[in-house]
Amino acid sequence: MPELLEKVKGCDILVYATPLYNYNVTALLKAFQERLLPLLDPHLIKTGETYRHPQRYTVNRKMVLISTCGFPEVSHFDGLRQIFRHMERNGAPLSSENS
Repeated sequence: MPELLEKVKGCDILVYATPLYNYNVTALLKAFQERLLPLLDPHLIKTGETYRHPQRYTVNRKMVLISTCGFPEVSHFDGLRQIFRHMERNGAPLSSENS
């Protein structure tokens, strides 16, 4: 994981690709996301009405999410999109703080 953390820290674009599992990412991708937590500062800050962990390092990266599922309706992706939007707004280690 240390090598992957260094790659994530230095990348310009972080691409996530996952099939939709129960309206969310796979367990493997979820575990990877959780292992990115060392990229965040352990302290809490308040931004608006939301508390979050700030970035430990200065980042200026973009995030791309690619997903597929067996259902024809686009609405099946609503939960997944909401989760990634929330992470983007709150400076998750996968995205820049001000995107």
